Amino acid sequence: HPDLVVPRLRRTCPHLRTFIVTLRDPVDRAYSHYQMVTSADGTPAQRAARGTAWRGMTFGAVLRRELAALASLGLVVARAEGGDAPVYVPAPEAQEEDAYTAHQASIPMGSGSHSLL
Repeated sequence: HPDLVVPRLRRTCPHLRTFIVTLRDPVDRAYSHYQMVTSADGTPAQRAARGTAWRGMTFGAVLRRELAALASLGLVVARAEGGDAPVYVPAPEAQEEDAYTAHQASIPMGSGSHSLL
């Protein structure tokens, strides 16, 4: 969404003339974040910062919970696709700024401070 991101970057960082962007596979990034948050490795301070909100949950269970939270905020809608699980698509009436703020406020702090989605 360069029509949304670039203007936001220009407002946030007006002094910068060049941006370097690193793209990452979103599923790999989400799974990496899940592994970091649920890992028993690290110092006591690191483990405390990660929280416990996802401990004992599978990656799939965390994703389903986050999709349900997004749906309850009206940010995505479930659409049946003939399979066992619904396919979620962005809600057409959701406004990006409001959506981001609402979703961030709904994330438990025991999840590494941001969501997988």
